[in-house]
Amino acid sequence: RPGAMSLRELGYAIFGIDDGWQVCHSKGKRWQTYHGADGRPSIRSDKFSDLGALVRHGHDLGLRVGWYLNTCFCNEHNPSPLEQRYAGDVAVLNELGFDAVKLDGCGAATNMTLYASLMQATGKAYEIENCHWGHCGADSWYKNPDGSSCPTQTWAPFNHYRTSGDINSGLTSWFANLQTTTKFQNLTHPLSQPGVWAY
Repeated sequence: RPGAMSLRELGYAIFGIDDGWQVCHSKGKRWQTYHGADGRPSIRSDKFSDLGALVRHGHDLGLRVGWYLNTCFCNEHNPSPLEQRYAGDVAVLNELGFDAVKLDGCGAATNMTLYASLMQATGKAYEIENCHWGHCGADSWYKNPDGSSCPTQTWAPFNHYRTSGDINSGLTSWFANLQTTTKFQNLTHPLSQPGVWAY
């Protein structure tokens, strides 16, 4: 209609690719991987014949483009060779030209500090979303190896972080999820603040 604004004009300036872009390789009965032997992610060519072209198209439209790693479809719980997979993820993230990344908590690659340092070494600034559902520290059931899933007052290797599990179709699901942000809010010492928002 006349005078209507686009979503872009309203500030929705980034779009992200979520799960389903990867090829799952079976490694025995107990685990899968979406990485090749070189540690680089395996992209489904039948769905994404040129993922870099998709990123460039988004840029041509004036948008930033995000990717999704440590995925749930191929949740890799085998820890070896984990460091090679961190490096492979960030190398391909950079090569394809992505601007942002959502790092889920479904696999073993939960070290946000390592991911952030590898991204910083590329020389490009990334928007980093921590999707570890608000589980903090190596002592939680989540067993984060470096305790980097939740921020402190002076440190966070990510820009925003999720504090709950997935929403569902229940009438109060959104409200219950929203309440999980409260432990990160405080009038004088909030852990949810500009540059590192809880959601």
